[in-house]
Amino acid sequence: MQPISIERVSTMDSRTIEQVRADFDDSDWQAERITEFLSDKNNILLAAKTADRIVGLLVAHRLARLDSQRAQVLLYEIDVLPGLQKRGIASAMIERLKELAQQVGACEVWVVTNKSNEPAMRLYRSTGGTAKQDDDVVFEYKL
Repeated sequence: MQPISIERVSTMDSRTIEQVRADFDDSDWQAERITEFLSDKNNILLAAKTADRIVGLLVAHRLARLDSQRAQVLLYEIDVLPGLQKRGIASAMIERLKELAQQVGACEVWVVTNKSNEPAMRLYRSTGGTAKQDDDVVFEYKL
């Protein structure tokens, strides 16, 4: 396996966008949306890269708090190409996110998943995550 680096993405060219669209199932990324996303310093996009391609992505958001002087970071999404899973790439991206969160003065990184998502549960536990409550429920409002 080629060496992998974990980098915070600040720009993305059209060739890279097309590669991400082709390789990652849920990515219908548009150049203008990526530019807008990356222009907000509170948005974080990490890429796990080999010499020639992106093999993993992590999306996070720094969230300011009214009840605390320190922000939090929401780990919104993480994905590694199927052929490269279980090789420490996702763990390395989470570790890099924790470093960035400290640099921006956040007091914690948090993520929501389902108990039934066993790979995610293993990943988050193995990288030091702890479940706050057993009864957490996520509601969504479709607009």
